[in-house]
Amino acid sequence: MVINIKDVPGVKVPAPNNRVLKTLMCPELDNCDEHTILISIIESDSSTGVHTHEAAEYMYVATGRGEAVTIEDGEEVVEPIEPDCLIYAPEGVEHDVRNLGDETLKLFCVYTPAIEAEGKFLESIEIQKK
Repeated sequence: MVINIKDVPGVKVPAPNNRVLKTLMCPELDNCDEHTILISIIESDSSTGVHTHEAAEYMYVATGRGEAVTIEDGEEVVEPIEPDCLIYAPEGVEHDVRNLGDETLKLFCVYTPAIEAEGKFLESIEIQKK
């Protein structure tokens, strides 16, 4: 199977977390039972917003520069990111990815095990099924 990301419709997440989500593989699309795989395209001076998941998340930085933030014991841990960095957010750990550059920051995200689709993530799946 080959998925051309350019052909996958995206869902716009509004301000303050301006980004586009493109779901590539997940149980709801009937193309992967074990994982959820998506692309997050974050606009300049925006972020994912602080959030958690009920699964581990691995994020490969394809383009852009910024910082990865995890919140450990109430303290923000901030690390710079650039292309070819891999970000790891364990299950239940609050995290955020911030785009500090002039270009979009593109993340290739893998959740293991697969996460339950909700919100904009669910919306991105529904537009593909149409």
